[in-house]
Amino acid sequence: MFLRQEDFAAVVRATPLISLDFIVENGQGEILLGQRLNRPAQGYWFVPGGRVCKDETLEVAFARLTQAELGVRLPLAAGTFYGVWQHFYDDNFSGEDFQLTTSCSAFVCAWRRAIYACLTRSMAVTAG
Repeated sequence: MFLRQEDFAAVVRATPLISLDFIVENGQGEILLGQRLNRPAQGYWFVPGGRVCKDETLEVAFARLTQAELGVRLPLAAGTFYGVWQHFYDDNFSGEDFQLTTSCSAFVCAWRRAIYACLTRSMAVTAG
């Protein structure tokens, strides 16, 4: 379920958002990162992923997001749960207030989109 932009802005102001982030590592130990085009954190390098929609199960969100972000639809079983992190931003998609995103991350194994770059683990830690 997708909300109208003004309704989504109200949700962002009042509630935390839940997202799935994918840590994708190739055979050379490089981590897949993409440079964010939109707010929040515009211009920063992040792992692929996205938000879980209202009434969407984690299984459905995982399949939808791997298709959208990596170009291949994967089942939740293709990933390994890695942990929970929180991100605080000083802006959001509308450029107002701030948001908190709590991310459940998973390992996945394939990608296709050309906007990504592969970095070594040490480079990935310092990329920003």
